[in-house]
Amino acid sequence: HKTIGQKVLKKIPIVNRAFKRSKGEETLNDAALSFTRGLLMGVFKNHVPLDYKRRTALVDWLDLLRVSLPPEIGLHELIDTLKYDIDKISQRQENLLEVINKHPLPDHQWSNECTKGTKSG
Repeated sequence: HKTIGQKVLKKIPIVNRAFKRSKGEETLNDAALSFTRGLLMGVFKNHVPLDYKRRTALVDWLDLLRVSLPPEIGLHELIDTLKYDIDKISQRQENLLEVINKHPLPDHQWSNECTKGTKSG
């Protein structure tokens, strides 16, 4: 989350360039935002606990992400917590949301190239 000072300083053109993210940072941030949004939209259907098959698929996917995502994306701690708390999060979407909220991303702003720069909730 940006501090008030950062928001004010970003309005000064020369300082704004210092806060500007690189294309690589924007891409990683967009991917991290997409990951958390995808979890919230795709894990639970019909607000019922995950059955064995869906729970196993989620664990396998988390294992794949742990070894394939670069550390710079900043999701490994969240992924580890999701796997560690799989019994809890597989029961209710609210439990999943609680875990995601305990691992906030540093920047909730999509890049301009991704959905025209709309904010993530």
